Order: sequence, then C-alpha cells, then structure tokens
Amino acid sequence: FRTARAHRFEGWPRFVHHLEELARGGGTSDFEVAAEAIVEGDIGLLRRLLAANPALVTARSEREHRATLLHYTAANGVEDFRQKTPNNIVELTNLLLDAGADVHAASDAYGGGCTTLLLVATSIHPERAGVQIPLLQTLLDRGATFVSPGAHATRRSIVNECLANGQINAARFFADRGAALDLEGAAALGRL
Repeated sequence: FRTARAHRFEGWPRFVHHLEELARGGGTSDFEVAAEAIVEGDIGLLRRLLAANPALVTARSEREHRATLLHYTAANGVEDFRQKTPNNIVELTNLLLDAGADVHAASDAYGGGCTTLLLVATSIHPERAGVQIPLLQTLLDRGATFVSPGAHATRRSIVNECLANGQINAARFFADRGAALDLEGAAALGRL
C-alpha cells in the first residue's frame, strides 16, 4: 500500500492497473513519457508526443490528483519525484496551451479545484528556478483567472494562498494586478 501511495495512487489495485497499462504501451505510457518530458525540459520530445497523439493535451493522469499535462508545469500537487522546474518551462507551457490545453482545468490535488495558476503561485520549485513570475504572467496572458470556479468556498484568496506557502513575490505579483486583499494579506504585504 505504501508503494502505491508513494506514487500517488489511491490503493494497490489502481497502482497495479497503472503498471499493466504502462506495460501494454499506448495512452497511459504516452502520458507518463509526456509528463517526464515536461519536468526534464525536453520540448522536442513533448512536441513529437503531442503531434503523434493530440489527445494527450487533455488527458488526465490515472493518479489520485487527476492532473493534466499542464498541471505538471507547476511542479506542485503531482508526484514528488516530478516536482522540479526546468528553465524552459514557459516555452513548454506555451506549447501545451497552443496544442489546446485548458488553462482553467482543475486537478484534484490538495482536495480539488487546483488550477495550474494556483499550483504555480504556491510552488517553491518555479520560484527557485527563477521562472515563477514569468510563468504566472504567461498563464494570465493565456486566460487564467485568480479565482477558479471549482475552488472550495473555504479556500483563501490567491494572495493568502501564496503567503501561506511562503511565496511572497507571487503574492505581490497578484496584489499588483488587483487581487483582493483582506487584512491578513494587506498586513503581510505592507499595504495596510
């Protein structure tokens, strides 16, 4: 069971099914290779996979987070071993969006309702790679919004989500673009 959980599967039967699908090749295998291409920054491989199988861009992981390939650009809410950000992540993101990825798609990570924008905003990996702000701007330029329609009613504002995850620059980025500030967010950003 722990092995299945470590790979983000709800239980052993789903993990075994996933391994059997990988052994057969096809859709599951292509998705896994594409996810790996994203985290490794292999834009050539990702481009070839999308050309050969355009449906990959809207496919979802079999793992419990049900992420799309676009979610993997956030390096957050997916498998721990895939939480890394290559320097060319903005280019990879544009490739996925040009291929038809849904910028509004929500994954089931962290209880559900997590868009790529929210996952990038709260992720340390793009921030450490020095690409968090350009990636956030790209997502906004491509139609992402601050509030996901699928987000839980109890979820904090995007500014407060950033602050809760130690992403002060992302919090400032959103505040500068008109994101709502409550007392907590305004105090943290020195904007009382």
